[in-house]
Amino acid sequence: GTPWIYRKIFKHAASSKYLNLFIEQNSDKTIRFVYRFKFFGGSDHTVTFGEEIKHKNPWRADIRSICTLDKENRMLKMKAIKGPPHLPKGAKTHSHWKMGPYEETLKYTKFLTLKNGKVYTHVQHFIRDGSESSK
Repeated sequence: GTPWIYRKIFKHAASSKYLNLFIEQNSDKTIRFVYRFKFFGGSDHTVTFGEEIKHKNPWRADIRSICTLDKENRMLKMKAIKGPPHLPKGAKTHSHWKMGPYEETLKYTKFLTLKNGKVYTHVQHFIRDGSESSK
């Protein structure tokens, strides 16, 4: 449901130097996400694991999610309870944030499952600023 030009701009912004992401885990109970997209603005919110959170996506649509922490697999899991209105009817989304083996990398994977069972996946890789890999 998103116009072609916006998809192209967002894809470029999300896959280039136009995205800044800051993640701060305060404890085993909360985590803070701050992100800034050139052209789209940003967001700053703190999440309590296991509790429903309400936030807005880059298009300012209301989203409701539950975030859980999987310590064994070094993964943060996000499940949308109420996705944005532009999703196809009956579609569900969830995502994973997984730490790399040396905590220098982070892999973000988002899944969109349509009502007919077809799954679309988007993957982004992040490298810690100032690490050897980011030079």
